[in-house]
Amino acid sequence: HRSLVVSSLPGCDEATAGAGILVNKIQSTVGRFVKGGICMLADFKTLNDVDICEVVFRAYTVVVVLSQGSLECPQQLQLIAECFGSDSHVEVVPVTLPSFKFPAKEYYDEYLPSEFQDDSAMMADSVRALFKNIAVQFATHASNKVLDAQAMELLARIPTSMKDVDRTMSIARTESSNSARLRSLSSKRSSRASREPSFGRASNSVTKANTDDAEDVNGSLSHDLEADASYN
Repeated sequence: HRSLVVSSLPGCDEATAGAGILVNKIQSTVGRFVKGGICMLADFKTLNDVDICEVVFRAYTVVVVLSQGSLECPQQLQLIAECFGSDSHVEVVPVTLPSFKFPAKEYYDEYLPSEFQDDSAMMADSVRALFKNIAVQFATHASNKVLDAQAMELLARIPTSMKDVDRTMSIARTESSNSARLRSLSSKRSSRASREPSFGRASNSVTKANTDDAEDVNGSLSHDLEADASYN
């Protein structure tokens, strides 16, 4: 059975406590629809790259608990990279603790290249992809009522059945496929533009060809979404 995976900064008291409080508040509800239960990575002393790949592969949803130092932690960065790799379409929900600060431009331009060299671009793309998902704030110093509300916000982001998980993966694959098509169209348009003169009647045919290509992609996307809607 797949598990709800909760990642937090290893060896950090704030991160471990925050993740523990969060899990305590959601586990009874999660247990109703996640047959594999909750897997807290903080419970494991060491995790190598193979272990992390296996964790992501078997995950129902991944919750990434972010605290100060999370984005300098090899384990959490490797998990994020696996979650947003080309072969993974798992649902990922970032949760921020009070000490976490979103990375500045220098993080992408200086820190990642210095630490990951040739893999820095891939790692930067993964971190940026993580923050395209709206983060759930979990204010561990707040009242119990506020923490309950924030835990409920997280629960609302977790698929409630494997059917929903499959739907999420289907949409992710559709978006990935259409992004590739659009990149291909962009390349073709650039090629056409380079072959066309600056002036002349040929511009009308180029515009028509671009319109036809866009209609092909939009039609394909509509078909994918209609198929997904009928599946759901």
